[in-house]
Amino acid sequence: MKKTILVATLFLSALSISCSKDDDDSNADPVVGTWQFVQLTASGDEIGITSCQKKDVLEFSSDGTLKMIEHKSTAVNDTENCDKKTETIHKWRVNSTNNYTLIDSSNNKTEVSAAIFVINNVLTIRTEFFNDDNTNGSTSREYKKI
Repeated sequence: MKKTILVATLFLSALSISCSKDDDDSNADPVVGTWQFVQLTASGDEIGITSCQKKDVLEFSSDGTLKMIEHKSTAVNDTENCDKKTETIHKWRVNSTNNYTLIDSSNNKTEVSAAIFVINNVLTIRTEFFNDDNTNGSTSREYKKI
C-alpha cells in the first residue's frame, strides 16, 4: 500500500511539473517563433510571389527583436539562383491584442503599426495605406510557422 501511494505521489509530482512548463509556454506571445513567407495580398487581390520569395523568413524573439531574412532571385547563364539578399534586425512590441508596432532598426527608426494575428499556425501581418488618389488600401502578408 505504501509503495502504491509513493508511486502515485511521484507520478502526480511529475505530472504537475510537466504541466507547469506547458503553462509557462502559453504565456509567450503568439507571434514568437520562426515564420516562412507564403502569400501576399494587396487590397484584397492575391499577388503572385516567386519560389525564391517563399524562402523569406521572419524570426520574432521574446526579447522584442525581429530578424528578417529576405532572398533575391538572380539569373546567371540562364540558370536561376536564389540567394539570401539581406538579413536585418528590427524591434517589435505589442500595443494591444493583435496590434503591434514594428520598428525599423536603420537610421530613420520608422515605426509602423500593424494588425498581426495568428490562426492555425499562420501569421498574418496587415497594414493600411493611402494611395496617391487618396483612397485607402491594405496589404496582408501571410507566413506559416516553421
